[in-house]
Amino acid sequence: MKIKSLEISNWRSIKSLQLELQDLAIFIGQNNNGKSNILNALLFFFGEIKHTEHDFNDCDTELYVEITFCCLDEFDQNQFQKYVTASGEIKVRKVAQKGSAADLYGYLELPRDVNLREDAMSGFTTAEKRSELPFADQLPAGRITQDQLKSYLAAHIEANRAAIPMEYQLETTPFFGARGIGQSMFGEILYIPAVTVAASELAVKGSSMFNKLYSRVATKISETNPLYRQASAALAALVSSMNRTNPDGSPNTERPEELTRLEELIGAQMEAWKSKLEIEFTAPHVEDAVKLETSVMVFDGKKTDIDRKGNGLQRSLVFALIKAWAVIMKEEREKRRADAGEDGPKRGASHSTYFIFEEPELFLHPQAQRELFTSLKELSQADNQVFLTTHSSSFVNLEDHKSIVIVHKNDFEEGTTIVQCNDDLYHEEDARKLFGLQLLINPERSESFFAKKVVIVEGPTDKAVIPFLAKSLNIFKHEYSFIEASGKEGIPLYIHLFNCFKIKYVVVYDKDHQAHKTPAQLEGATASSQLIEDKIDATYGTSILFDNDIEEEIAFIPSRSKYKPFEALKHVSATGYTIPTQLEQKLRAIYA
Repeated sequence: MKIKSLEISNWRSIKSLQLELQDLAIFIGQNNNGKSNILNALLFFFGEIKHTEHDFNDCDTELYVEITFCCLDEFDQNQFQKYVTASGEIKVRKVAQKGSAADLYGYLELPRDVNLREDAMSGFTTAEKRSELPFADQLPAGRITQDQLKSYLAAHIEANRAAIPMEYQLETTPFFGARGIGQSMFGEILYIPAVTVAASELAVKGSSMFNKLYSRVATKISETNPLYRQASAALAALVSSMNRTNPDGSPNTERPEELTRLEELIGAQMEAWKSKLEIEFTAPHVEDAVKLETSVMVFDGKKTDIDRKGNGLQRSLVFALIKAWAVIMKEEREKRRADAGEDGPKRGASHSTYFIFEEPELFLHPQAQRELFTSLKELSQADNQVFLTTHSSSFVNLEDHKSIVIVHKNDFEEGTTIVQCNDDLYHEEDARKLFGLQLLINPERSESFFAKKVVIVEGPTDKAVIPFLAKSLNIFKHEYSFIEASGKEGIPLYIHLFNCFKIKYVVVYDKDHQAHKTPAQLEGATASSQLIEDKIDATYGTSILFDNDIEEEIAFIPSRSKYKPFEALKHVSATGYTIPTQLEQKLRAIYA
C-alpha cells in the first residue's frame, strides 16, 4: 500500500493544499515556507505527533489531513475491504477539532441510487416492496432477514459495479466504527528530524532505530538458538524459586530464607497499618537482561562511542541504520506474505513502510550528499516511500522531476502552496531534447529550483560580466541564480522547464544582428529570437535583449582567445570604466 495523494486543510501555515506523492517526494523551497509542516501533517495522520491548539491555521477550529492510498496488496484489500473502491484505492481523513481528540473517517463508494444502499434495506421488509429491487429475482421466497437482504445487495453491486453509478462519500461514523483506532494499521513510519543525536538512535532501549533492529534479531535468535532458550528457561526457573508461591499457587518450599526474613522484618514495622509486605519477582526476557550491558562502539581507527565522533559520521551512521532497517523490513514482509498464504489474517497492520527525512544532507560534504541521494532513491524503489525536505541542489535531478515539490508561502493570507509537474516534461518526439537537457542539468544548474528568480543567459561571458557589474551598481541579489544555456538553442528548453514549475525567470540573450552578418544569418538570428519569445510565459518570465551581444554592450572588442570571459571581466574592472547608460538600464531590469 502506498500514498497516492495528500490533502491538508488548516494545518499550521497551510490553509488548503493538495498534492500527488510519488515513491520519492522531494520538498524544496525557501526557509519558513512550510516544507516541514507538510511532513508534520503526515506524522499527525499516522499518529506520530498529537495536535495542539497552535496547529490550527489562524482562527479555524477544525483541521484535517486526508490521504488516498493505492497499490493495495491482498492483505490490504482484506484489511480495508469496506473502503476499497472499484479502482482499488482507499481514502481516509483524520479530523481534529480544537479542544478534542482527533478521529479517522473513511470514504465509502456508494450507489447514487439511495435505494441500493445498506441503510435503505429497512424499507424493503415486505415481499411487495422487495419486488421493486433490481435483484428481486435472486431473492428466495418467503421470509428473509435484513442481513440476508444486505448480503444479496452486496452481491448485486459487486456483479454490476461497472453499470451502477457510484459516488464517494465521507462516512459520518469513525473509521471501522471505532474511535481512536490505531493509525499504525496503515503501515510503519520512520522519521529522522533535521537534527538528531546518533547516540539516541543507537540506544538499546526505547524506540531507537537500533533497538528496533536489535529486537527483531533477538526474536529470531530466540526461535532458533538452543542456548538462548536454555538461558531463558533457567532465568525463569531462578526467578520463580524466589517467590513465596509457585506458578500453580502452591507454597514454594525452596524459597531462600533470607527473602522470607526480609519480608517479616519489614512487615513487623507495618503492623500498625494493618498491612504486610510480599516481595514478588517477574522473570525478565533474556533479551532485556542482555541489553543491560550492551553498548555500541564505532571503530574508525580508534574504537570509541558515537558521541565522540563528528556530526558527519553520526549522520551517516543513522542512515546506515535506516538502510539496514529497510532490508529487514523487506525480508519480514516477504516472510509474512509467504506464511499467510490464502488463509492469512484478514486484519492487522499494513506491511507498508514510509521514511520521512528532514534535510538529510546536513553535515555531509557534496559527494556524500550525492551518494546519500542515490541510497534514498534506491530505498524508494524497494517497495517503500521516501519523503524528504532539502536545501541541497544535489537532491534535484530532472530524471525525477515528478518527485520535485516546490513549496511557496507568498503571504500569510494565502498560506503555504506547492507547485508540481506530474506530466512528462516533453512529448515523446522531443525525447532527444529532454536527454540533452538532463545532460545540461548539474548541481549548479539545479540550484535554480531554490532561487527566487533565475537569470538565463547564453554563455559564460554573460554569466561572468552581468553579476560583476550588478555588484558595482549595488543591485546584486544572492537569491537569484544564473543558468548558462550553452547557446541560444538551449534557452527554450530551460524556459519550458521553468514554465512547468512556475519558477520566475528573466531571459537575457543576444539579438545577433552584427553589421558583418549576411541576410541569411540575420534571418536565422531573428528566427532563433522568436523561438525564445514564443516560449516565454509572461506570468513567470520576461526577456532582456542585447542589441547584438554582451561584448558590444560593454564596448569590448574580444580577441579570438578562448579566455573571452576573463578578458571581458578584465575590461569592465579596469580603472575608469563606466557602464553605458543603456546597459545600466538593462542590468537594473534584470535585477528588478
